[in-house]
Amino acid sequence: MSRLIKVAVFLVSNLLFTGLSYAQLEITFPAERAVFQRDNQNNGYITISGIASKEATVIEAKLTPVVAGQGTETDWQLIDEQLIGGTFSGQISGKGGWYKLQVRAFSNGNLLSISVIEKVGIGEVFVISGQSNAQGFLRFNPKGSVDDRVNGYGFYKADFIDENATLTDIRHIDRELNIGPHGQSAWAWGELGDKLAAKYNVPVLFFNTAYEGTLIENWVKSARGETTQHQGYGFTFTGGAPYSFLKIILQNHVNIYGMRSIIWIQGESDYQTDGDIYYANLKYFVNKVGSDVGKTIPWIITKTSLNFNLSFDKILFAQGKVINELPNVFSGPLTDYVGIPRYDGVHLFNNGFLDGISELAEALNGTLNQNLLNQMTPIQGKPILPLNAVCVSGGNARISLKDNSTNTPSWSNGVKADVIQLSSGRISAKVKDPNGNTSISEVIEVKNIFPSAPVISSQSQNTICEGSTATFTADRTDYKITWQDGSEAAIYTATTTEDIYARYTNAEGCTSPLSNQISLRVVANPSPPVLTSANGNFGECEGGAVILNAQSSAAKVIWSDGSEGVSKSVSGVGNFIFSAKAETPEGCSSPFSDEVEVNIYPKPAPPTITQNGPYSVGVVNDEVYESYIWKFEGQLLEGENSDQVAPPSNGFLNIAGYERHQAPFAALCLSNDSGLLFFEKVEDAQGLVVYPSPPVDNKVYLTSDQPIDLLSIGIFDTQGKAVVRSQQIRNVNLPYEFVFDQQVFHGFYIMVVNYDGLEKRFRLFFE
Repeated sequence: MSRLIKVAVFLVSNLLFTGLSYAQLEITFPAERAVFQRDNQNNGYITISGIASKEATVIEAKLTPVVAGQGTETDWQLIDEQLIGGTFSGQISGKGGWYKLQVRAFSNGNLLSISVIEKVGIGEVFVISGQSNAQGFLRFNPKGSVDDRVNGYGFYKADFIDENATLTDIRHIDRELNIGPHGQSAWAWGELGDKLAAKYNVPVLFFNTAYEGTLIENWVKSARGETTQHQGYGFTFTGGAPYSFLKIILQNHVNIYGMRSIIWIQGESDYQTDGDIYYANLKYFVNKVGSDVGKTIPWIITKTSLNFNLSFDKILFAQGKVINELPNVFSGPLTDYVGIPRYDGVHLFNNGFLDGISELAEALNGTLNQNLLNQMTPIQGKPILPLNAVCVSGGNARISLKDNSTNTPSWSNGVKADVIQLSSGRISAKVKDPNGNTSISEVIEVKNIFPSAPVISSQSQNTICEGSTATFTADRTDYKITWQDGSEAAIYTATTTEDIYARYTNAEGCTSPLSNQISLRVVANPSPPVLTSANGNFGECEGGAVILNAQSSAAKVIWSDGSEGVSKSVSGVGNFIFSAKAETPEGCSSPFSDEVEVNIYPKPAPPTITQNGPYSVGVVNDEVYESYIWKFEGQLLEGENSDQVAPPSNGFLNIAGYERHQAPFAALCLSNDSGLLFFEKVEDAQGLVVYPSPPVDNKVYLTSDQPIDLLSIGIFDTQGKAVVRSQQIRNVNLPYEFVFDQQVFHGFYIMVVNYDGLEKRFRLFFE
């Protein structure tokens, strides 16, 4: 996984964190109160590892001072973007300070979760070693720390520790805390921590590996792997003690957290040791420690020899000689003059009048000035090792260190192998370098290596129409997807009825369970409706309507104007064209039907009537009318439907005319009524009448006040010569138009009319 620390700028407000699930992101390292060694420019790193949701693709972290002014807030920084099953690791950079650590997880840009370590720091880390005035005793009344930033390793063991001593038991140094792995009580370290935290404005962490009553010989022999006995109590040290306490802390804990220096306070028990031997042993021991861990170890060695309230110059000289001769070894305070007199001649104590333990803290604080710190090259912690996982058959995963060029790792399940194969559980590894320094790996939740089942969806849901295509997608694009037919496209398309499902394969070759299944149904499109008219006709008159029917077995009919229903009423004057389509309950549509045309005709203009003879009224504009309705004095004149009528008496008439339209838009449309016309019979008219005289346009009209079944007409000039031979005319009542032939008439002529045994003569003058 990426170890680059890059600042990632996101526009996601912190307000978005409200309500997120903290359970989805577990920070497995560091624990509360962990402190990581800074460099001489006040810069450092906090190592981070954990398990997020397996959907997570990016991890970011941020540092915020616990108390304003006790550090420098950072931006969000990229921690990891090459996660395996949600497992992540990396480092966040920052200035020395006491921080709240926030870690958040994203999946393809979407914020998933956030988790917090309330107190963690970049500051000063010290490893204490030596004998009793370094180890401490609670009965000598030490003081605890009052500054929240002062911390100690909380795991304590009296005899020896093994290589699996916890890395994460870190606590505030209260008075009673046995600072592990072998310190007793807060001793001077709580007070020294307060002073350093106040002076440098950084947190402090102490490990205490000191062992009361030990000779330099005990440390040298145990460092060589030889047995050695405690001179005061007579027992033989076990488990490589006392050196194993120091070595394991340096190889395991310092390798992770880093360290400013070892603080060595020892020499009281060596008052009988030859000075040259003490010098040789101390020098050997300092070099041996550096050789064992393969690092340049900074040391602060105090000048300590007091026993029986006496100083022993040979020991002080030997210590000074080692300080002067060895690089990276710095002089601590002369402690023989601290807390004098001592009630038992050797051990410091606090009693309110003489606070020797507090004086030791002050003396060490004076030594640990900025000038001394600048001369040291502190050790900074190593990052957590990333793991690699590859899936194999049978639902198992092969897990290994991503980059292991050193020794075979030891796994948390007890197996020692380069690669292990698992199907469940949590697993992590420790691996030693050639000097035995232990690095730890990420923690993998094996089940998280396997992708979750895809969630597939389709905008068309479960149904599509014949001729359409359904598209299916899954909820992730960073995995390879395999559909039920073996295809691997990100988008699956279907046109037939089938069951759709898929599974993921991630970059590690791990396969997910099957997704949800979507049963796709393809619905046949209906046939177009057949459009008919309710009365078989597609024409109608103004004020009426044509009812169109759509013959279809489908659930719905949609007309071309957007209206719905199996019938449609068409009204309003105009020419209309309609079609319709059928639609199933699933929304599958037919093509539109053949078009039908509908004509709604306007009412014809009302007829214009005039009195066209002495006994009759007729229509002037009779071009469009097929028949008529006559009314006299508001009453229908039964049987009168021609364009002329003989009123029964003087009175008012009006008329409406019918206009006929032919198929397929057949309609018989009645006009509105004409205006009223008052009819008045010509007073002197009686019987058969011929008019006008002279004729107009070579025409005359014959009318009678009584119907004449049959009459004959002849035209004679004044000499009695027949100009128009006799012609018979039937049913004369209403004005009958008689048109003269193309002969040219001038002057007077006689029209002779014979009917009912009578003969009438009418004198006509032609101009």
